[in-house]
Amino acid sequence: SAMVSEYQYYNSARYLNDLPNYIKAKDLIKEMLEGKRALSIKDAYFLAESAYGNLRLSYEEYSKIIQNNANFIRQWLIENGYDVNDPEALHLGIQKSMTDTLWLSQNLMDESLVRNMKKGHVPYHYDYIDYTSTKDRRNYFATKTIATGTGQCHTLPVLYLILAEALGVE
Repeated sequence: SAMVSEYQYYNSARYLNDLPNYIKAKDLIKEMLEGKRALSIKDAYFLAESAYGNLRLSYEEYSKIIQNNANFIRQWLIENGYDVNDPEALHLGIQKSMTDTLWLSQNLMDESLVRNMKKGHVPYHYDYIDYTSTKDRRNYFATKTIATGTGQCHTLPVLYLILAEALGVE
């Protein structure tokens, strides 16, 4: 019965081994909500997902990709004549980065190849493979979307919020 399997799960070695990670994540998020730690959507999702373990990205990699995305959006907006202090422009930049292939007009020198290259950004795509995360729970994680550029109805809106936070816009 369901009650027996639930009892077995909560007494299993896997659950007991993972429990400290969940408690740590809960305590850190609680500190955010109590004002003891800065509120951060990015950090809250990482903490919650890392409690599950076995993420595709370290916190440093996760943070760097988010910051690189925010920097790209800012630069694209500037190059296209938008005011990066205008919240509407920032939201446009997020939307464009999530739906369109974008290029920066400035050329970047790649010294290893000794040629000029334009820097581009490929949009995020909907992942139709295991979008309900029945095969791998991590497919429902924002870290998976940030690592792979693919997500679904849960992670793509979360990514939007994370990028808005990184750009300092509500």
